[in-house]
Amino acid sequence: MESDPHPEPHPCFIWEQRRITAIIAWHNPGRADRADGTLYAPLVLAMIDTDDRQRVVMIEQRTIRVHGRVQGVSFRMAARDQARQLGVRGFARNEADGSVAIEAEGEPAALVAFVAWCQQGPPAAWVERVEVTSGAPSGHETFRVG
Repeated sequence: MESDPHPEPHPCFIWEQRRITAIIAWHNPGRADRADGTLYAPLVLAMIDTDDRQRVVMIEQRTIRVHGRVQGVSFRMAARDQARQLGVRGFARNEADGSVAIEAEGEPAALVAFVAWCQQGPPAAWVERVEVTSGAPSGHETFRVG
């Protein structure tokens, strides 16, 4: 009999690396990959700076699509700089339709500020519209431009 990698009595576990501890829970996004029909995937609930265990940092994720004149105006590089200032991790990449796709993870207040920045962009950009959806964090360690 195989052991269950995600036992039911322990829905959360703690993962530590460097100075950061992540509290991870297993959730079922609706697909099945086990005999009982349950698929479990990791979901980061919080990050804790182990130098200050009193501070719990909730991590959220946003998928952002920026439309307008946003390619060829250094939008992605400016987004990276803004994200790093706010402590947001993820990536930005150009899309074939002329938009910029961004996946951003961080504290809720930082994400609000980052999305607000995306609605303006750098000086040479002209933002027509911004689409934002929420999702599960995937654990980006930095913000990169693709």
